Amino acid sequence: MKPAIVGFATIAACVAALAWLVPDEQVRQPMWLFVFLAVAACAKFLWAHPRSPKSPAGWIAYVAMGVALGLVLAAIDTLLYGQSNMHVILDLSISVLAIIVALSGLARSLVLGEQNGA
Repeated sequence: MKPAIVGFATIAACVAALAWLVPDEQVRQPMWLFVFLAVAACAKFLWAHPRSPKSPAGWIAYVAMGVALGLVLAAIDTLLYGQSNMHVILDLSISVLAIIVALSGLARSLVLGEQNGA
């Protein structure tokens, strides 16, 4: 139970940081609860998936893939549509949420490693 609590706490901290950084005109404060619930559901699914990483190194690779994917997609959409298009914001938003899921998996994996004596 403790690893799940650490994972959900990581998600909560990241979503709270986003709520603090993103202006209220862009995303209203009550919406962040639904963002947390959606990210937590995705994370819970990924943690239980049989092909998900079992080590911190695997989760770090997922974080790196999220960063790389966000940068590549944002660069492609910027070249195709320009900076003012919403495609770039959508790409970066999805990338940030994927990185949050991977960070929660990393935190959870670190706690699991400590419990197993690793």
